[in-house]
Amino acid sequence: MNKFDSLDSFSYRCGVIDAFNEVVKAGVKRIALSHPTDTLAECQALIPFSEQICRQYGNHFYVEEEPLLTDLFPVSMNRGKFNILYYRDERDIQIYLSLKEEKKRLLKQAIEKQDFEQAAVLRDEIKEMESHD
Repeated sequence: MNKFDSLDSFSYRCGVIDAFNEVVKAGVKRIALSHPTDTLAECQALIPFSEQICRQYGNHFYVEEEPLLTDLFPVSMNRGKFNILYYRDERDIQIYLSLKEEKKRLLKQAIEKQDFEQAAVLRDEIKEMESHD
């Protein structure tokens, strides 16, 4: 038996949250994301720990119900998932939220311009984002 077999998912996620908050506090990253959860309930179960750990490190958190889909991670890893974002400076979360809005605007613009090559690929992303509005 592997010594990690007994480590439950919740405890593992809490350890990652602690480590990511330490990195944010140190200024290595401006924003860090929790591992994605499949359900909002799973994500919300992490909020009490997030509150505690953010107080400890002087950080803040934001529950993300519509993750920004990018080329950094496979879309399948984040589409329809939930994350908690950890940050120190309010400006950083505002930049993140602005980027999400800009991407949404550009996706709509591509379809309106009838850029069919891009529109076919991006249409599903818009539907996914609008389904959460």
